[in-house]
Amino acid sequence: MNFISKLFLLLIILVAGLGFYLYKGMYNFGASSPHNKITEMVINESMEMSVKNHAKDIIAPELDEEKMINEGFVNYDSMCAMCHGAPGLPSSVLNKGLYPKPPELYEEEDEWTAEELFWITKNGIKMTGMPAYGPTHSDEELWAIVAFLRVLPKLSGQDYKMLVEKNKNSEDGHSHDHGTDIEKSIKSLLEEKNEENIHIHKDGSEHLH
Repeated sequence: MNFISKLFLLLIILVAGLGFYLYKGMYNFGASSPHNKITEMVINESMEMSVKNHAKDIIAPELDEEKMINEGFVNYDSMCAMCHGAPGLPSSVLNKGLYPKPPELYEEEDEWTAEELFWITKNGIKMTGMPAYGPTHSDEELWAIVAFLRVLPKLSGQDYKMLVEKNKNSEDGHSHDHGTDIEKSIKSLLEEKNEENIHIHKDGSEHLH
């Protein structure tokens, strides 16, 4: 048997072995069991290159307008913060239970371009829990979220709290209670769960259980 034949036979054995491994359900798809390092590296690298490739022809609009950034905050707070977190707020049970773990966007800066963030927000990422908001939101709304994401890492917990209060008490006649009923219910439940887990000491300090 020549070298090519041996190589071909080895390939058949490897494919058959992989097929048996997957068919028997031996691979653990549970979110509590992380991928091995090689699988994780291949998936992450492939995802990053895919995003960069698909976003390369997108041109971002001006993202510095205060009204646009504020509208982005409103949508981020109602749709994104439960997974991606916010400064000064404890991680939600959803954030802790997802795998891969959602990036805490308030701690990240310049990892993605504005165009790449727009593409991710619009199209989502398969098998990560990141939904595609393109079918339910306009490009203008998604660009507003991107505009807010650009300033989010610069905000302190107090800054974020002030934005919440500002929009809660807004008198511009526009409803700032965004999100579907399901999103609102999920957010409410997660906030209640976090409050249950916060223990307040006599000195006023608090921590999560």
